Amino acid sequence: MHRRVLCVIPLALCMLASCASVETAAGTGTVVRYGAGSAEDSSAIKSSTSPASVTASAPASAPAKDGAAVEPVSGKKTAKTGAKTPDSEKNRNDPAAERAKLVDAVRAQALPYEESLAEALGVFDFPAALAAADQALAQYAPYAECAESADSVRERLQEALSAVSLVPVDYPAETAAGTAFRKPFRIKAVRRSGEESAPLAGFPVRIGLGLDSADASAPAAPAAPAAPAASVAPSAPAAHVAGADGIVSFQAPVPQKAGKDTLVFSAALSSVDPELSASIADLASENGPLSVSLPHTVFTNAKRHSTTISILDYDKNGKPIRSSNPSATALLKPLVQRGFGRIGMADFPDQIAAGDSAVLFKAAKSLFGSSVRRFIWGTVKIASLEQGVDNTWTCILSAEIAVHDFVDNAEVFSVTLEGSATAKTEASAITAARAKLAGELLVDALYYGM
Repeated sequence: MHRRVLCVIPLALCMLASCASVETAAGTGTVVRYGAGSAEDSSAIKSSTSPASVTASAPASAPAKDGAAVEPVSGKKTAKTGAKTPDSEKNRNDPAAERAKLVDAVRAQALPYEESLAEALGVFDFPAALAAADQALAQYAPYAECAESADSVRERLQEALSAVSLVPVDYPAETAAGTAFRKPFRIKAVRRSGEESAPLAGFPVRIGLGLDSADASAPAAPAAPAAPAASVAPSAPAAHVAGADGIVSFQAPVPQKAGKDTLVFSAALSSVDPELSASIADLASENGPLSVSLPHTVFTNAKRHSTTISILDYDKNGKPIRSSNPSATALLKPLVQRGFGRIGMADFPDQIAAGDSAVLFKAAKSLFGSSVRRFIWGTVKIASLEQGVDNTWTCILSAEIAVHDFVDNAEVFSVTLEGSATAKTEASAITAARAKLAGELLVDALYYGM
C-alpha cells in the first residue's frame, strides 16, 4: 500500500506542472508563469508594459454538446452565435445614423451660445448678443441640417434690432471756423414695445461727419465716417454708449475749416455672419432707424479779410457784357448781410474774357496794391434759354468761380454751379436765374466753403 502512494504523488505533481497560472504585477505588467513557459523555461513569453495588453486566449475550438465545433471567442458575439449586433456596430455601417449623431452633437455644442444669446437679448445687450450669435452660427455653418437653427438665431436678432431706433434731441447753431460750438450734439437711443417706447441704455453709437467715407470723422472723440472739406482731421472709429436715459451727448471739437455738413450718429454694431452684417448695415444706413444726422454747419472766418468781386457776365449770344456786372452785384449784398464788412467790386472784363489768370492777377494787384487780400473772380454764362409750350421762358445759368489769395499767392477755393428759373418773359427769366445762382447758391458756396 505504501508503494501505491509513492506512485500517485508524482502523477499529481506532473498534472500540476502541466497547468499554468498567470499573474500580473499591477503597474509593471510583468507576466509570471509557473510550470511550462515559466521564467525558468527557455520559451518564456515577453509581456507588454501595459496590464491591459495581457488577454486570455481561448482554445481554437471546443466541442459542443452535440459534437459540433464552436468558433473561437473574440470578445464579441457574431452572427453565428445568433446574438444581435450592438447599436454602435450598426451606426458604423449606417452613414445616415452617424451623420444624425454628429448633427445632434453640433446642436449640443451650440446650445450654450443660444442660451447666452437669449440672456443678452433679455437685457438688451446687443454687442453680447451678436457675439453669442456669431459663435452659434459658426457651429451651425458647416451643416445643412442646421440651417433652420441658424435662421432662427438670425431672426431673433433681427427682430430685436428692428425695435430699436436713434432719434434727434438737439444740436448747436452754426459757428465760425476756429470757434467752438456753443453746446453739444445730442441724440437718443430708444426701444419700442407695441405703442410704447423706452430709453435704451448702453447702446453703442459711432459718431462722424458724413456717411460716405470710413476713415475720417469728427476729431478728438470717437468717430466713424469721414468728413468732407469742411471737417477735421481723421481719427480711428470708436463708440459712444447711451446713458441710463438713452442719451448720447457729443461735444464736437473746434472746427478748423468752413463747411456745411451733417454729424452722423449710427449703431456701432458688427457681426462676422454675412447676413447679420448686411442687416445691420441696412438698419444703420443714412435713412435707416439705427442712424440719425444732425446739421454740423461752420461758416468761413475769411469774411474779416478785405475782399473784391470781379465777375464777367455773358449775354444770350455768348458775348461778354462790359457795360454792367449784374452777377457781382447780386452776390455783393448777401455777403455784406452775412458779415463781410470789407468787400467791394471791380471790373476786369478784358482780362477775364482773355482767360489768362496771370494777366488778371497782375492787373488786379496793380490796382489794389496791398489793400485787398481775397479776390473773387469768374464768369457767368447762359447755358440754356428756351420758351415752353405755355409761352413761359426757362433760363439756366452756369457759373465758374474761384477765389485767389494775394497774400498766400494761391487759389483757396473754386466752384462750378448752375441756377435756373422760369418766368413769363425772356429777360425776367434771366434775371430770376441770376438771382438764384449769384444771390443764393454762390453766396452759400462761398460762406460755407471759402
